[in-house]
Amino acid sequence: MIGVGCTIVFYHYVRDVERTEFPDIKALSPSTFAGQLDWLQMRFDVIDGSTFERAVRTGAGFNKPTALLTFDDGFVDHYEYVFPILRSRGLGGIFFLVGSTLGDRPMLANVHKTHFLLSRLGAERFAQYLATKDPLYKQAQIMASQSGLNASAIPPLHELQKGLDSRRNQISQNPQLTTEEKKRALDALVLEHQQMMQGILTDSKYRR
Repeated sequence: MIGVGCTIVFYHYVRDVERTEFPDIKALSPSTFAGQLDWLQMRFDVIDGSTFERAVRTGAGFNKPTALLTFDDGFVDHYEYVFPILRSRGLGGIFFLVGSTLGDRPMLANVHKTHFLLSRLGAERFAQYLATKDPLYKQAQIMASQSGLNASAIPPLHELQKGLDSRRNQISQNPQLTTEEKKRALDALVLEHQQMMQGILTDSKYRR
């Protein structure tokens, strides 16, 4: 992602997964993270969040290749592994927290539940589980099979169908829209859905 002349590098899990209860989670090891920092520091001026904010507010931009590091979801990994590595190099970054984990009754975000289940069950068993719980997921599986797509096409097909249903309900239940306005909005939504669906169906990475 590029913003105001700055390359923004996103990080998520940074941990030695083989030492955890979920060794199959897709994570970056601390040693690999350090190696990536070596590469970045040779090519970019790695800035902190305050420097990036000033550049955005003033519109000044940067006069040399610049990078900003961001870390999602507030994992303990970032404190145990990332922070000491950054501090030893005099670097900073922006750390984003998940609000649902901070209340009186902390809740694990659904995306992380999915990661943990995938790690424990494997992709095939997890897909079978979802198919029994979510009719739209089963529909996505059938569509992928009938269209000659591999299993990696199922999640985007599922998300696309969920988005269609959600937006269709929002339009249909909007009291501020007239019947004609709802019809035009629904027609436009169906056309957009068809175009996005065609993009998935013709994407070579999803073909068997």
